[in-house]
Amino acid sequence: MAQIPSGENLEENVEFAHVVGTAINQLIDGRVLSTQDVSDASDDTLFEFVQRFETEIKIGSFSEKDKEKLKTLFSSKTLEVDPGPNRERLIDLARSFLTYERQTGMRIKGIILFGSRMDPSKKARFDSDLDMILVLDLPQNQLLYEVQLLHARPDLEDETPGFMQFTREDSFYADLDVDWKNFCRKNGYENEFNLIPQTAGLTNIEFLLKELELETHLPFWGYFPNTVYFVGDLENMSEEEVNEHIQKALRSPKAKNFRQELLDKIKARLTK
Repeated sequence: MAQIPSGENLEENVEFAHVVGTAINQLIDGRVLSTQDVSDASDDTLFEFVQRFETEIKIGSFSEKDKEKLKTLFSSKTLEVDPGPNRERLIDLARSFLTYERQTGMRIKGIILFGSRMDPSKKARFDSDLDMILVLDLPQNQLLYEVQLLHARPDLEDETPGFMQFTREDSFYADLDVDWKNFCRKNGYENEFNLIPQTAGLTNIEFLLKELELETHLPFWGYFPNTVYFVGDLENMSEEEVNEHIQKALRSPKAKNFRQELLDKIKARLTK
C-alpha cells in the first residue's frame, strides 16, 4: 500500500486522521491520485475533500465520476485539462452574458460565480460546469416560486401526468444552457460555446444581503472565498463594492467559525 503522512501529528483527532488517510491511500493505490498530488494539497483542498466526499470516505468507495472530480479537486497531474477560459475571461464573459440576458427580459441583477472553474489553483475538466448563483430582481413571493421550480422534480407517485406537473423545466432561470449557446453564437465565441452554466441557486438583493450577515449559517457557495466573484450591481453598490462586501463577510471570524463547526460535525460523523 502506498503510504502518505497520515496527519496524526497535525490532527488532534487521530481516528479522523486515520479514516481520511485510509481513503486517500485507497485513491493512491487505485492510481486516481499520486502521493505528490496529496502532499501538494492545501488545507482548503483537504477540507473540501471531506466536505464533498464524506459519504464516500465513510463507506470507502468512490464512483468513476467521483474519481474524475477528485482529480480536479487535487489538480492531479493525470487530469486531462480543459484549456478553456481562465478566471479573468470567465468574469468578462459573465458580464457580457448578464447584459445579454437582461436584453432578453431576464430579471437578473447579478451573477455570483464560484466553483472549480473559478479557482486559479485548480485544473478544470472538460465537463466542469460554470457554477452560478443568480441574483434576481424579483420580490420574495416570485423568488420563492422560482426556487421551488429550481429544485422540483417530477413526482412519480403523483397521478397527475408528468407533462402537467410543475418541474425545474418550467423555470426561466434553472437552465441557462440554451441562452448561453445563443449568446455565444451571436458573439462568435466558439471556444466558450461548450461551457455549461449551472444555476446552483437563486436569490434576490434582500436575501443576499441578509445572508451575508451570517446570522445562522455560511452560504454553501461561500466556503472558499477565493473562488467567489460577483458580476453586476446591487442597488447603490457597484460591482467592486459588492465584491468587497462579499469577501469581507466570507473571510470574517463568523465565517471561520461556521466552517470549523461544519468540520467538527463531519469529524464526529466519520468517527462514530
